[in-house]
Amino acid sequence: MKAFIIYDEEGNVYAVRYGENQYIPNELRGLYQEVPEGALIEGVAVSDPDNHKILFTPSKENILEKELAVVKAQLAYISMMSNIDIEGV
Repeated sequence: MKAFIIYDEEGNVYAVRYGENQYIPNELRGLYQEVPEGALIEGVAVSDPDNHKILFTPSKENILEKELAVVKAQLAYISMMSNIDIEGV
């Protein structure tokens, strides 16, 4: 998913438009960059004048999926090391 973002010199976001081939007007600063599906856009990093970047937080669902995968891996390891089947728990 691509996002077109209108922001100021401090990185404050004023508008976001999603979709392909967004027009960037000359009077505004705009950035067209790939962001993960469901991400929450927080602003634009403007510290490097030649390389502005979108600041975003991954969706809560993505974070929970990663945490669940870690817990499942830990349970599998404990199960393997203890010879106890805890998969059904």
